[in-house]
Amino acid sequence: MVISSYMQDVPLGVRSPWGHPPLNIALEEGLRADMTARAGRGYFLCWRNEPAVIVGRNQDALAELTPGARAKGLPVYRRTSGGGAVYHDRGNLNWSLVVRGDLRDRERLLGLVLGVLQALGIPAEEGPRAGIYAEKFKIGGTASAAAHGILLFHG
Repeated sequence: MVISSYMQDVPLGVRSPWGHPPLNIALEEGLRADMTARAGRGYFLCWRNEPAVIVGRNQDALAELTPGARAKGLPVYRRTSGGGAVYHDRGNLNWSLVVRGDLRDRERLLGLVLGVLQALGIPAEEGPRAGIYAEKFKIGGTASAAAHGILLFHG
């Protein structure tokens, strides 16, 4: 598989047992802190959340909510990465790569994600703003944050 050689550098897969967005956001940050503190090789994290709107670090949360989201009373949480607001529910599979690197490594990591999707038979390709598209439909977005030589790249 396309990612197998890279996974030698990212051996620890983590599946979050939680569906509560603040816990999963905290888990990502804990993995980032762990990578900063040790000479580890990285993490690949997967999780699903209960319904919520997750906003990027620089967004005005109220401005991002649609009237429908406001009417439903969806909770809103902020993540440390940039990127746009996203709706999460149990139907979304969220993933994170926490690796040594910086923002210049996003393109390489996106290529790995696209390669895995393609190997699974999904005609995935990069779209605007590092989005993930299949047959001209957006199937996912990506965002990142980097500090202290550690890159969080997720979607």
